[in-house]
Amino acid sequence: LSAIVWAFAKAGSRHPVLFQAVARHLEAKGATLGDKQSVSMIAWGFAKLHECHPVAFEQLAESALRLVDGFEGQHVPNILWAYARLGLANEQLFKVLLQ
Repeated sequence: LSAIVWAFAKAGSRHPVLFQAVARHLEAKGATLGDKQSVSMIAWGFAKLHECHPVAFEQLAESALRLVDGFEGQHVPNILWAYARLGLANEQLFKVLLQ
């Protein structure tokens, strides 16, 4: 799922129906994402294409908080940039990521 989101965003190819379907999936199961790369890539991909889905991002934040100890490289900047670009905030996530 994250690779699809990343690929569309990297290509600059907007597909609102696809992103709406991914957002619905994230709203239902986003808090259970199992790896840090997926969280980072999905957040970046949505933001790159200006796909703002606040409920989906709440669930991404839950996964990020659970996985934060394993974050490396671009994970933190990608997530923070995505939230900023979309005008979203999650105070708990920001506090943890900025420590």
